Amino acid sequence: IIAKELDKNKQLRKYYDEWGSRCYLFVDELGKTYEFRKDQKKEIHHLQLNTNQFKEMGGRYIFSSVPILNAKDNNLSLLKEFNHQESAWKIYLYQVI
Repeated sequence: IIAKELDKNKQLRKYYDEWGSRCYLFVDELGKTYEFRKDQKKEIHHLQLNTNQFKEMGGRYIFSSVPILNAKDNNLSLLKEFNHQESAWKIYLYQVI
């Protein structure tokens, strides 16, 4: 599912391949950092996912703490944004289409 992203970053590939107890989507643009609070204004511009494989494996939704600007290129549709004044995060819910 994330092979193209891991191909872009050897450090992420090694980290992902050697630790298998998670369900994260690593993104080259973001590096190994995965906790982005809503005040950081981070965005993903060049995501490359194999959403066909994700869907074939039963995946339907992706939660992200940053907006995915090329969601349509990855067969993703933004369903809803969750934001609460007391929360450190804004959550973006995408559905595989």
